[in-house]
Amino acid sequence: MKKLLFFAFIILSLNSCKIIDGIKPKSSKTDLIAATLWKIETLKDVEDKNLKNENLQAQAQGLFGINFEFKANKIVRASDRVSKQILQQGTWVLNTEETIMTIDLPEFKGDFKVSAATSKSFLIQYIGEKKIAGLGNGVQLLLVPVE
Repeated sequence: MKKLLFFAFIILSLNSCKIIDGIKPKSSKTDLIAATLWKIETLKDVEDKNLKNENLQAQAQGLFGINFEFKANKIVRASDRVSKQILQQGTWVLNTEETIMTIDLPEFKGDFKVSAATSKSFLIQYIGEKKIAGLGNGVQLLLVPVE
């Protein structure tokens, strides 16, 4: 009888470890970001207002023509949206808490606060001192998957 109870306990324990009704464990931000190809959809100022394209410097306007690929091996690639040609390659990393993303591309280098990250979008806010691509501290970048 004790053996039967022991085997029943083992079977119940193993079943409780399975994914229930197709619900997967929560993905890390690193996994979500590395799972797809991204493009910048919107740039916002520190007051959360959309920045209009005509008010942006040429470098910042150029960001809308770039796809960003954040690979799991911490390589980031910036490619032309039309030709698919890789324009720049560098590295990226999230800190342990997955709240700060460091991007190191030759012409797009800095630290970004990760405000939100899902499979449908992620929002980062530039927290560096120097301007990058003509954008200053506090600018938010909303990235969405490339379709």
